[in-house]
Amino acid sequence: MQVTDSSNVPLAGSNYSAEAGCFEGPEKLLEIWFSKCPTFIPPCSRRASVEYSAPQDDLSSLSLQDSVVVEDAHFYDKPASMERRASSVNGNGDSAVWDCNDTLLYDTRGTGLRKIDRAIWEDMLSIVKCTVLSVIGNESCDAYLLSESSMFIYPHKLILKTCGTTTLLAALPRILQIGKSMCGFEKIYRVFYSRKCYMFPHKQIGMHRKWKDEVAWLDEHFEDGSAYKVGKLNGDHWYLYLTGPAIVDDVLDGDYEVIKPFDSDEETSHEESYPATPKSMDGDTPLNTSPSMATIRAKAEAYRRSLNDQTVEILMTKLNPEAMRRFYQQGDEESGSKGGRRVDQETGIDKLYPNAMLDSFLFEPCGYSSNALLLDGYFTIHVTPEDICSYASFETTIPVEETHTHPVESIHAPGPAPRKTPLQNLITQVTNIFQPGAFSVTCFKSHPTSKAGHPARSSYTEDDLMAMSMGVVLPADGKPTVDNEVVREELRYETQSRLVKNMGIIEGYKRTDRILYEFEGYDFTFAHYKRA
Repeated sequence: MQVTDSSNVPLAGSNYSAEAGCFEGPEKLLEIWFSKCPTFIPPCSRRASVEYSAPQDDLSSLSLQDSVVVEDAHFYDKPASMERRASSVNGNGDSAVWDCNDTLLYDTRGTGLRKIDRAIWEDMLSIVKCTVLSVIGNESCDAYLLSESSMFIYPHKLILKTCGTTTLLAALPRILQIGKSMCGFEKIYRVFYSRKCYMFPHKQIGMHRKWKDEVAWLDEHFEDGSAYKVGKLNGDHWYLYLTGPAIVDDVLDGDYEVIKPFDSDEETSHEESYPATPKSMDGDTPLNTSPSMATIRAKAEAYRRSLNDQTVEILMTKLNPEAMRRFYQQGDEESGSKGGRRVDQETGIDKLYPNAMLDSFLFEPCGYSSNALLLDGYFTIHVTPEDICSYASFETTIPVEETHTHPVESIHAPGPAPRKTPLQNLITQVTNIFQPGAFSVTCFKSHPTSKAGHPARSSYTEDDLMAMSMGVVLPADGKPTVDNEVVREELRYETQSRLVKNMGIIEGYKRTDRILYEFEGYDFTFAHYKRA
């Protein structure tokens, strides 16, 4: 298949797709997991200090020593910081605070994919036909706000989401080469690619015009991929391509090794050997915890959270024109981040996750994008407000059970909010902002126990934490872990029942579809709603 020519590179800050007429809001979303979790990265993916100049042609000449890390977050456009507490918002906009003081963040800056210089990512994005507007980061992730959507970089995975007429999949070979040549990722653990049906499919470029061509291109690069079309063929539907998880031992072969926690007698030299260090939410090492044990606990927590993966998307069309006025420049208002902050405050976007680090951008003369980070999760919003092609998307990996436990009042049903699931609260809060005539919700959630058989526990011994940080299967009650398929099936059934319930009643809307899929390692639910 012919790859789209990348010679026509947009200038920094320009919007390539805007020149094509009506803007295509629905995004293409590519998620590549190079490894199972942030603690599973090659030793050669640790911090480096060799400067690098972006290649003119390809990365074939790059080696592991060519990568660069920008220390102290100098490449961020905004200061990297984390709030001490996170909040759950009720219908009145008040915050019900849940305490995060005991949450350890494993600091992964400068490791894995996060050690790649911004210039290299910008060179890759030129193939996609988009540019970087700004970058923020915290201990867990770097969030790139793009001229056409967003990119999130973790040590072990990349999430790239682009709208308009971008050529996202044309950059796939470059992304894989960056991971291999510069980080030592010889194989891929898992891949997801998805998109909503286009509004203007004839305006797409190359392989992106037809789903079968996108699937053929993905199949050229990945083994055992599966493609799906979810929803009504004659209505709103959603496309998905995914691969099953690679066997961890296969991914970790050759020179690929798990970064192990250092021993207590190595504390004096751990800064050189183990650059990633844990921090509590206020940036301090927890009291009564030795540095080595703090690292082990943080790595174990990072591993545990990586097994509980969840992604929610809300894709909205036919947006209320009155609500969309806020997403236009007001008079001689400055575009960019200043205009973005005004939109955040006027619309309530800043109240979705009050303590998240939020990076927003208002385009000329209209349009809006934002990225936000909270702990090891993110949310991102992109808005095309023009009535002829109005569209808004919301995506988050922040666990809804931790942030949206309080009822949210719907603008379509004033008065005390009825009891809802956390996901229903989130959907209500988001749709209150954009007031769509129709929307789809997708939810990916990993199975309640890992294939390795880790039991669900409320507390762990220090030996357990050491094992988890190294990816070792934990024993249950002192005995070897047994893969009890009956118990696993019961847990899976309970989870699936909750997922289906999550796609329940949303005030002011009628549900027209509710579909459940079970994939290897994940459950997936899709629902479509239209204004009642």
